[in-house]
This record gives sequence, C-alpha cells and structure tokens, in this order.
Amino acid sequence: MAVLSPALLAAGREEGIATRYGAVAGTIGEQGLASPGERFAYVRPPAALDDTGRM
Repeated sequence: MAVLSPALLAAGREEGIATRYGAVAGTIGEQGLASPGERFAYVRPPAALDDTGRM
C-alpha cells in the first residue's frame, strides 16, 4: 500500500507508477510537501516483511 505525491503520479503515469508500490491508498496533500513538484512515495511493506528477526 502506498501514498504518492501528485507530481510522482503525473511523472510516472506511463511507467506504471500507480501499481509499482502496490495499491495506491491516496495522494500526499500540500501540507505534506515542501513544494508541489516533490516526488515522494510513502510505502507500507506487506505484512510478510514485518518480520525483523533477521534484520
């Protein structure tokens, strides 16, 4: 599951950015960005990756 910045969604549309990190849960609002052109993705890894025993 991921939350993407609008600029990242727009720039990567043709490259499949909307599915690259899993399901898109929403977009990052203006208050979460320093500038409108920032390209950020906040990603939550699948539950299977939550096992930190081997990290």
